Amino acid sequence: MQKRGQVTTFIIIGVIIVALVLMILYIRQTLFIPITPERLDLELDPIKKHVEECLVEVSDLPLERIGLQGGYLKTGEDTYRLYNDSRVSYLCFSKEGTLTCYNRLLTKENMQVQLKGEI
Repeated sequence: MQKRGQVTTFIIIGVIIVALVLMILYIRQTLFIPITPERLDLELDPIKKHVEECLVEVSDLPLERIGLQGGYLKTGEDTYRLYNDSRVSYLCFSKEGTLTCYNRLLTKENMQVQLKGEI
């Protein structure tokens, strides 16, 4: 009779352990929502919108200035003319005493570097 009592005790302890493990797994799954790419997108959307709003706020003035000044944020001496209180840079200008035109090649990358430094 003694052995039957021990077996019953071990069976009850085993059932309790299995029930606890199942309950822990269930609670863990319901409390801790698994991280999925869709869930991350939902979490990151407000952050992305805030960063974009800040970038628009900060970059509006330099973008307008680079457009008004002929592609340059800072114009060098004798490389611009004033027009409506804006320094409009010329991309090709002649030096005194020569008939040829000095070309100041302006590329998209040049403007990006200027904007990056300003922003």
